[in-house]
Amino acid sequence: MLKAAWQAARRGWGWTGFLAGVAAGTALTVLAIQIVVPQLAGTGWEPGELVILSGKDESTGGQRDQLIGRWNAMGGGRPRARLEIVDGDTNRQRAEMVKRAQGDGVRVDIYNLDVILMEEFRRFKYIRRLDDHLVTDRGSFLRNPLRTCEDSSGKLWALPFNTDAGLLYYRDDLTGPAATLNSLPALGAAIGKVLDSGASLSAGYAGQLKEYEGLTVNALEAIWAAGGQVVDGNGNVVIDSPQARDGLKWLAAGLRLGKPQIILPESRGFDERNTAEAFAAGQIAFMRNWPVWHNWLKERVTFSFSVAPSRGRVS
Repeated sequence: MLKAAWQAARRGWGWTGFLAGVAAGTALTVLAIQIVVPQLAGTGWEPGELVILSGKDESTGGQRDQLIGRWNAMGGGRPRARLEIVDGDTNRQRAEMVKRAQGDGVRVDIYNLDVILMEEFRRFKYIRRLDDHLVTDRGSFLRNPLRTCEDSSGKLWALPFNTDAGLLYYRDDLTGPAATLNSLPALGAAIGKVLDSGASLSAGYAGQLKEYEGLTVNALEAIWAAGGQVVDGNGNVVIDSPQARDGLKWLAAGLRLGKPQIILPESRGFDERNTAEAFAAGQIAFMRNWPVWHNWLKERVTFSFSVAPSRGRVS
């Protein structure tokens, strides 16, 4: 990733090349995307530093900080970049970014936005459209991530920065191969088998079911895993289907108190970190989470675990 950004900048692409290099060096399947949104005026470099407002980087080794460091080491008349971190969950991050976009506080040049905020920032003119001459090779980006940066007419308002992919983590010392975990019935059977084995667990599974965007992602993946959809290929809302209801019922039924306990009840207040901590503590045998927690777990657990694509679909 850093090498791609370095090569892009050396070719003289300016700040757009800096960001394009990141995306060109990323080959992950996309489920969640963060978008880098420029707020630069004019055609040349403005005086002062380049301020990038972003949520916390949970990656191993702080990859965003490393990338900013590479950019600053290049010199060549480019402005020095500074990554400013917004603490808190995604709701707090959005509130702070909106406040800054409305002119409260130090000016921001680039917003590292969650994809769901893209339309809001465009509609309220917190950001401006990218000039066509700044992005001449759209083929350097994965098509689906790039589409999230476009409006209905195909005009670009941002560039992809980070991609992510949901994973199903599981205790492979307690369960079978990952191939059995690609549907709700198979996952339910695997959870039941582990719980019936007498393993010392509080529940079989946990996800991010706190009332924030994590709950939306978990619900969508459950719907897709059951064969349902929320919006079809023509843009029609089709969530009211037996398959979609089956996916949501799986979550609701699993949370009910009982023996065996399928889904950890506390996960109704869990975000990604809470879920990872419960898995590391041996409370559950399965969890849905992001790749960033893999190395975090490797440094903390003594049991063996593996990962598989999470329930649902990738795009």
